[in-house]
Amino acid sequence: MSSVIRTSAAINPGNSGGALVDLSGRVIGIPTLAALDPEMGAGVAPGIGFAIDSNTVRRVVRVLARRR
Repeated sequence: MSSVIRTSAAINPGNSGGALVDLSGRVIGIPTLAALDPEMGAGVAPGIGFAIDSNTVRRVVRVLARRR
């Protein structure tokens, strides 16, 4: 998957969308997707999540803003 960042940040149903920040406090992405573990009955795989990188978010926001 391109334009995503692998993260160990917890991503639970209903709380995705908060900022993923680096150690300097800069927003680098938006947590979006938790990996599933087929050995856990397709439950969430702990510690494996993905975030949309901030550059992709900026591009999408610009497109959406033009459509208003």
